[in-house]
Amino acid sequence: MPQPSRVVESIFAHALTSPNSIALVDDQQHVTYADLTRRVTAVAHGLLATGVTTGDRVGIAIPRSVDAVVAVLAVHLCRAAYVPIDTDQPTSRLGTIVEVADVGLIIVPEASAPVSWNETCQTVEFAALCVAQPGASDALVFPEGDGADSAYVIFTSGTTGAPKGVEIDHSNLDALLMAWDTIMGVKKHTSLWLSALSFDASVAEIFWPLHAGGTLAISPPNRSSVGLADDVGSFICTHTITHVQCTPTRAKLLLADPNDRASLCRVEHFVIGGEALPSSVASELLEAGVQRLTNAYGPTEATVWAFTHEVTRASLDAAIVPLGLALPGVQSVIVDGAGYAVSAGEIGELILAGPFVSRGYVQRPELTAISFGKRTFGSVELQSYKTGDLVSLNVDGTMAFRGRCDGQVKLRGHRIELGEVEAILEAHSDVQDVIVVLDRRHVAATEEAQDLIAAVSVRSSEGTAPRALTRIKNDALVESLKEHLAARLPAIMVPRSIVLFESIPQTTSGKLDRVAVRESLGGERVRPAATESDDGLSALVEDFRIVLPTRAGHVITAESNFFDCGGHSLLVVELVERIARRTQISVPLSALLEASSPSELLHYLEAQSLREYSPIVHFSHSIEGLATHKRRRLFFIHGAGGHVLRFQSLAATLADEIELIGIQAIGVEGDQQPDRSLDEMADRYAEAIAAFDDGPYLLGGYSDGGILSVHVAQRLARRGGLVKGLIFVDSFRPAPFPNGLLEKAANVVHNAIHRDGLNVRSWAAGAMSGWRSRAQWDAEGAAALKRLGYNDVFAIIESAVQSSPKPGSVSAPALLIRTFAENPVRRRDYSVAYDAPSTTSVKWVNGKHDELFKEGSTIELSQYIRSFVVALPDV
Repeated sequence: MPQPSRVVESIFAHALTSPNSIALVDDQQHVTYADLTRRVTAVAHGLLATGVTTGDRVGIAIPRSVDAVVAVLAVHLCRAAYVPIDTDQPTSRLGTIVEVADVGLIIVPEASAPVSWNETCQTVEFAALCVAQPGASDALVFPEGDGADSAYVIFTSGTTGAPKGVEIDHSNLDALLMAWDTIMGVKKHTSLWLSALSFDASVAEIFWPLHAGGTLAISPPNRSSVGLADDVGSFICTHTITHVQCTPTRAKLLLADPNDRASLCRVEHFVIGGEALPSSVASELLEAGVQRLTNAYGPTEATVWAFTHEVTRASLDAAIVPLGLALPGVQSVIVDGAGYAVSAGEIGELILAGPFVSRGYVQRPELTAISFGKRTFGSVELQSYKTGDLVSLNVDGTMAFRGRCDGQVKLRGHRIELGEVEAILEAHSDVQDVIVVLDRRHVAATEEAQDLIAAVSVRSSEGTAPRALTRIKNDALVESLKEHLAARLPAIMVPRSIVLFESIPQTTSGKLDRVAVRESLGGERVRPAATESDDGLSALVEDFRIVLPTRAGHVITAESNFFDCGGHSLLVVELVERIARRTQISVPLSALLEASSPSELLHYLEAQSLREYSPIVHFSHSIEGLATHKRRRLFFIHGAGGHVLRFQSLAATLADEIELIGIQAIGVEGDQQPDRSLDEMADRYAEAIAAFDDGPYLLGGYSDGGILSVHVAQRLARRGGLVKGLIFVDSFRPAPFPNGLLEKAANVVHNAIHRDGLNVRSWAAGAMSGWRSRAQWDAEGAAALKRLGYNDVFAIIESAVQSSPKPGSVSAPALLIRTFAENPVRRRDYSVAYDAPSTTSVKWVNGKHDELFKEGSTIELSQYIRSFVVALPDV
């Protein structure tokens, strides 16, 4: 017998033991294992006759079909590597793939059109390979090889404008098949092949069922613009398909079609991957009757899949389903920017290592050196790959996806390097600079963006200086740019929208200012540039520049948003202190929330410099369109610190659907005396809210603010107002401190169990990190506030709230968001501190109490809050 790869060896073995078992099926034919091996051997003989041997790369330009499978297996039988070629892609890209991969032969369908994009290698029709030449079986000898031989090269999008070829060898592929055996756990099944051969998910779709002795059901070639074959539901029913693999985007299409959805109850195991899986999609799949649902994650560079998560209804407590646990043999570590491992719950870049990891990119040594390398795990040095994916470790050991740390995105399951799209656009004669981003203008936080949007600055021969981010209308040029892209890129990579600008601003380091572009494309108002003759405005711009540049690295203009340029609560204090020294004007900290740019702040100070204190604090992202948000307005109450600065990022994230109104304590700013009792605070806030809005009311708060929100809700109810919901973000009350050592230890264990999966070890790691960050924030924040002469209200609010009697029940649904406990000996969640209604839902986030409003945690918070609010009736 020849020396095949593991999957081909398995197929030949199945042909001996079960020759009449069905290996391949489509709408036209059933192919047994015996017949499959005969076809594969014949085509392999034909390839050998053309000179193909170990290590060669053979292009396969055949659509999804029985012939495509036979061609792939025949290439492997020859110990060569296959290179998928999607002929629907532009000719220039196909030519690059053939050249970079050094393809010597391309297999094309029978009677196919001439290959205009290939002038460097031989093409052969598949039918011609199926006919063995006389005497060929006696004269030809199959080559031998080992696990280091290349199995396939699949191209992904490249950052420099050229696609990257990922080279996977047979040892990588064998590792996947062995690990996948443990995940799938069954034999003699029927698995559906839905994806394109050029999509790396096809590797698992094709090879594993044949390796396991099952049946591969081949969906007909795509006949629809979305890339999904027509009438998949009927195909599933007709061929009794038990296993399906696809992306969340394709799963949504299956769920949307009644016939396809009805067929899902027949599916025993549904594997979904390729992009982040929203819990809403997972829930729908389970409701449709899918018997087992697995979320899979892995980059092409690590042979398709590296992590899996078994999804159940009980586990759908996060907006995005976790990535799960590593497959057998996969090693991983989460690192910070310096390459050091991060603690549990912290966000970092995921590095994968082990037998799954590729050797690198074909003919791209510089990129290979950046992304691949050796890393020691324990005492073993392994090949590793920097994924560029940001993740964090959940308390149960699973991995949570947090985004990308470079310019690569996933769109409907396809990996796209935005740099490649930008490079193609920049080649157009009318284009100066380009930035391409995911279009999130009309997308909820819990959903994936569905299109790309390009910001393009236009070359100009006019003598006037172009104005940054000033839009231009030129429909003819936009159409020309789209045609330019369509001729060179797959349709998935052509931006749906192209926005023209006079110029794109740069950062101080000379790079294009992507933050400013995202802000402009995100629907922010485009304001005229401020005149440089305005001395007051110029001075404020300079104040912003001095505070922000070393931290944010952005060019600051009159319209720059303080928070979008890297500002945070401590820098607000620094900015306000600088303005006070220069002007002797005491600027309220909350002014930066309502007026976040120099021009807005100038107008704010001119109009409201003598404004009296009010608990109501607007955020700059929600000043406009208040009527639109009338029934989606969330009044969110301060914590023990009294201020609402930290809520700015949450307000910005929610702004599309929910207007967040901050409730700030008196005494935080200026000379007013703070309220000394909870009743004073609650009366003041209820009166202000009732005067501002006549309800229904949605209330919430952070830490002590959650406790206050219940008291405020009761007062609003007594006024005749309707309270529709309450949101507690890590609100808690102290419990009596145990006296004896054993009692203390028992209390810790009790709380660890009570906190849904936390154990003493994970609590200790989270607690130490939380204490350190809290001590640093408190020290820096207190010193800065003291310099400004602000009142220290922390102790007053803390004492007033925590010593207040337990409130009664509020008849409204409640959401409780919980974090790591910093002190489980004395803390109790607020859900046990008052008579909570039965409709309280509890969600976990991986932040710590004083880090909840950082970027990563804010995204999770907003997802839970958005889902809760949208589900409320009439809110």
